[in-house]
Amino acid sequence: AKMLGYNTTWVPGTDHASIATEAKVVGMLREQLGARLVIVTRGPDGLSMLGEGVAYSHLPAVKVSEVYDTTGAGDTFIAVATLALAAGLGALVAARLANAASALVVRRLGNAVVSPAELAEAVGG
Repeated sequence: AKMLGYNTTWVPGTDHASIATEAKVVGMLREQLGARLVIVTRGPDGLSMLGEGVAYSHLPAVKVSEVYDTTGAGDTFIAVATLALAAGLGALVAARLANAASALVVRRLGNAVVSPAELAEAVGG
């Protein structure tokens, strides 16, 4: 997505890549696309990211006691991360918010919506 001058690439699920290999692949992808930020969502294994001012990082998945439905988890992640970046938050904060929002969505059946109040409570603020 390219918006407000922030060229960001979202790459879903790389379950089979090792972290070391993934770091190289994400770096090559970022370079080839000219993206300022690349985030790779990895389902229950969390997410990995690399970008301007952000060294290759891995954030673990938010612990979810019960997963009912993964429908909309990726869409929720992209929406929350994009909104956070557009609002001027840093990439790591945006990824943490999006990670938490996705964890809330999978606890419900069907295509769910997370309210700002629910997200604030989930991240402790």
